[in-house]
Amino acid sequence: LAQGCAAAEDALAALRRHLGADGDAYEPGSDPVLNDGVRLALDAAAAGIDTVVRTTQALRMATEALRKVRFDALTGRLHEFVGQVARESGRPVRWALFGGAEAVDRTLLDRLAVPVEQLLRLSVEHGIESAALRQQSGKQAAGYVELRVARQVDGLGIDVSDDGAALDADRLRAQAARLRLEALDTPPTPEQLAALLRAFAAAPPGPEAAADATLRRLAGWARVHPAVAGMGARLELPVDASGRTTVRLVLPG
Repeated sequence: LAQGCAAAEDALAALRRHLGADGDAYEPGSDPVLNDGVRLALDAAAAGIDTVVRTTQALRMATEALRKVRFDALTGRLHEFVGQVARESGRPVRWALFGGAEAVDRTLLDRLAVPVEQLLRLSVEHGIESAALRQQSGKQAAGYVELRVARQVDGLGIDVSDDGAALDADRLRAQAARLRLEALDTPPTPEQLAALLRAFAAAPPGPEAAADATLRRLAGWARVHPAVAGMGARLELPVDASGRTTVRLVLPG
């Protein structure tokens, strides 16, 4: 940056020398030699300014790179969190993180930690069944929760999925109808899901919902939604070809 500024100052000084002490005394076209000198001085000034711009851009890029950290910087914290929730709920759980090498702004990653933890908690507590129920349905006793981070066309996607109880689409549509919202697509659009979560938080169903895994998940997502929206992000419910229940947090940009 100092080099670019010095070049610009030298160019401007050369321009002043060619114009003389009184710049107004110069009339374009009156002296071909002077005209050539002015053009050279202006070219030099432009080159100096270009150097300043390129140097500034390089410094900005370097600063941004220093502010970014890998997503898997959260691995230790998340591993401990999932283990704690699994122990408290009495559900044996295996979990895995994919795409941890994706770079995220350090400050943003700090803000992401709690919403991601809450999405993981919902998968363990309200998605994964008890070991006995899982074995009765032919599943492994230990549930499986996966966190997958990947770049998308419109931002960074963070998927939290589990092989627990499937999401009941009919239950979601019934809640949309109860709250007088438009009929949900399959899967719901991000706008439909956001409207459902806001309305659900404002007017939750009765106590009977506590026995319904889908409504418990929905209640949890509704609690997480304000923090997600506060970051300019959104939640999605993509269709998972593996049959798992997946909620996706999408960060724009």
